Amino acid sequence: MSRALALASSRFAAALDPRHGGEIFSLVDLERGRNVLASAAFSPEDTANGVLGFEDWVRGYRGGWQFIGPNVGAPCSVAGDEHAFHGRASTAPWDVESASGREAVITWVGHGLSFRRRIAVDDEGVHVELEARSLDGPAPLLVAEHLAFGVELLDPEVTVEMSASAVYEWGADGPVAPPADAPAWPRALLLDGSVDDVERFPEAGPGRLLTASAVQAGRVRVANPARSLAYEITWDDTSWLNNVWLWREEHGAGGPWRERASLLIVEPASVPYDLGLAQAVERGEARVLEPGERASYAMSLRAVAP
Repeated sequence: MSRALALASSRFAAALDPRHGGEIFSLVDLERGRNVLASAAFSPEDTANGVLGFEDWVRGYRGGWQFIGPNVGAPCSVAGDEHAFHGRASTAPWDVESASGREAVITWVGHGLSFRRRIAVDDEGVHVELEARSLDGPAPLLVAEHLAFGVELLDPEVTVEMSASAVYEWGADGPVAPPADAPAWPRALLLDGSVDDVERFPEAGPGRLLTASAVQAGRVRVANPARSLAYEITWDDTSWLNNVWLWREEHGAGGPWRERASLLIVEPASVPYDLGLAQAVERGEARVLEPGERASYAMSLRAVAP
């Protein structure tokens, strides 16, 4: 089985692991001497390929950047096919099609779908291309890109910029769809019914979970003004990745997290909720690929002027 791969330019060094979802588990900005992505606040466990649940997924979590699919959110069954939390592709081994010092191409097959992922590093940042293809079809799917920033970007404060017309807080009970009175970024409708500015995310408190829906441009800028650091996530298909989940966790979650995690997760996603593929199929919100049909997008994480 393939070992972890190292990709580097003169500015960035990335490490990815085909054995665990093809995730980018480390990204260092060599010019600034900073870890761009978060690391887990605990020693992650090896994740069995057959696990379905949230707890198992978290116990194997290493921070970094994961591809999520072909399910997003809760485990579920679709036409008798069992889907894991955040999809088996996020933790299963991927095959290495090719690898060099700056680029790797990896593939995974499951649930009637084939995924091909190209990851490249240059002096601007990291660039990912994802292609999904239905093998026998029709094949429903959801996807997300799960990027976690850690303390080197969050401390002493972090700001987030984007363009979205419906922004709201959610929890275990939803809401499932964007509320009619949800404002545009940088304001958000909170669970208590109040509206607040959220571009500093948040200034106090253990955490917050937001959805920014009806994304108008595939761009999220995350900056640490005090450290003169800024990075920008961009993607080219807002018809598919039309929502952004934002989760700030500050030493509040127990279990494997041990109340030690400091994370800002930015997650462009197919849907605004974590109910899973079965609910998305029922609601008519899953993408369905017909036999042989392909769908793709490109995403980058770049250093930008602070």
